Amino acid sequence: MYLIVGGGLIAEEYIKCLIKFNIEFEILVNTEKTKQKLLDKYSNKCYCGGLEFFSFDNKYDNVIIATPIQFLFNHLKLCILNIKNLKNILIEKPGCMYSYQLKEI
Repeated sequence: MYLIVGGGLIAEEYIKCLIKFNIEFEILVNTEKTKQKLLDKYSNKCYCGGLEFFSFDNKYDNVIIATPIQFLFNHLKLCILNIKNLKNILIEKPGCMYSYQLKEI
């Protein structure tokens, strides 16, 4: 199952693709407003509260991180450290703000 982290325009494009290919996914966003917007549009399971407070379980094996650039590195680290069955991560944008962050990963 996929976990999409983020609820902006880019995340919505990934949501549309996953729906088109009938791929199961859940969404994690920061605000209740964004959660409700995505539930109204796509009616998939959507969590609110941010990745830092998310209760990870073993059902996710693929993650799409589509958050603003300043959060990408921390979200990437949290996913790597907390998702045991993780197979693939797609990171939107350049992945990190600084090259030393990629070396750390």
